[in-house]
Amino acid sequence: MVKAVVSNGEIRPLESLPAEWHEGQALRIETAEEVETPAADGSLPDEATPPPLQIQTITAKFEDGVLKPAQPLNLPAHAEVRVTIEHLPASPLTVGELHGFLRNLPPLGDDAEEFSQDVRAIRAQFPVEANTWD
Repeated sequence: MVKAVVSNGEIRPLESLPAEWHEGQALRIETAEEVETPAADGSLPDEATPPPLQIQTITAKFEDGVLKPAQPLNLPAHAEVRVTIEHLPASPLTVGELHGFLRNLPPLGDDAEEFSQDVRAIRAQFPVEANTWD
C-alpha cells in the first residue's frame, strides 16, 4: 500500500511507486484510517494522534508521477492517506458501439417515437464524441 499526502489538490506519494503503474492509469484512493498530520516542513510529529477519518473511495488518474483525483477531496492540506490501488477496467461500451446496437434493433412500430425521445434524453447525458449518432 502506497502512502501519500494531498498537496495543492493533488495526491503526492511519500514513497516509491510500483513499477507496474503507468501514466494515465486510473486508481482508487482511500483515506487512511489513522492519520499523522505532517508539519509545514513535511516532517511528522513524534506523538501525532489526530481523530480517525472515514474511508473515502475516489477515482484518480496517475499522470506525471502524481495521482490526480477526478473530484475534489474532503481532506485538509498535507493530510496523509493510505492508498489502495485497484486497476479500473476501461469502459466496456462506447457511444459508437451503443449506436450500432440501437441501429440493429427491430422496428418498434407505434412505440418508435416515444423510444426515440427516450434515447435522445439519455444521449443528452453523455459528452459529445467525434463519432456522433446522427
